[in-house]
Amino acid sequence: MKLKNLEKIVESKICFKVEEIIPHVYNVRFKKQKDLTSTLFRLQEFYESPEFRNKHFSLQEFHTWYSQQHKGKFTYLSDWTGFNIPSSIVDKFIKKFKMNKREKALIRLFKRKKVPYYLIGTYGSKKDYKVVLKHEIAHAMFFQNKSYKRAILKILKSLKKDKIFKFLKNLGYHPKVWLDETHAFILTDYDSLKKNKVYIPRKVQKEIEETFEKFFKKVA
Repeated sequence: MKLKNLEKIVESKICFKVEEIIPHVYNVRFKKQKDLTSTLFRLQEFYESPEFRNKHFSLQEFHTWYSQQHKGKFTYLSDWTGFNIPSSIVDKFIKKFKMNKREKALIRLFKRKKVPYYLIGTYGSKKDYKVVLKHEIAHAMFFQNKSYKRAILKILKSLKKDKIFKFLKNLGYHPKVWLDETHAFILTDYDSLKKNKVYIPRKVQKEIEETFEKFFKKVA
């Protein structure tokens, strides 16, 4: 995708709906993947990018950098299926960036929400939608629920993480979120990890699954 096309998209109007999944965790749901990714990518990359975390960057800078990582093509809009962003990142983003129309429309809805809150982004009604939603809820719980985070970190403590960390690095995640992403990928993408030759003991997967279900039932 050319930069000019991306600029046109982010300055166009967009429709989405917002629902509170669990207390203070809001699912921003779009109809199409392109609508999701083109609306939330700067917020998400400001949070997780190995290149742009906590930094100001323009559309052109991101477009150039991401294309260099993907054989000269900007494939971001079709690469990602879910997003997760804490309210503290939203607040920092507002102070650093001149927002486009889509970012303004989204953030406007959260001005009166009680903080801290957690924003997750999803799209459509495809068969794996529930898996994506679960993945993003896991991130929200890891960030917001200290007891859940402690329980997950205890499970991960004995796990050899070199291969999964390398896997996450290659996907484009900042080291600061590797532990969080490790637990979310083991929870919802166990088979995908195996296909990428990242072997996680089934016992660890079951422990994380049981821990997630236990804590989720308390707040759902």
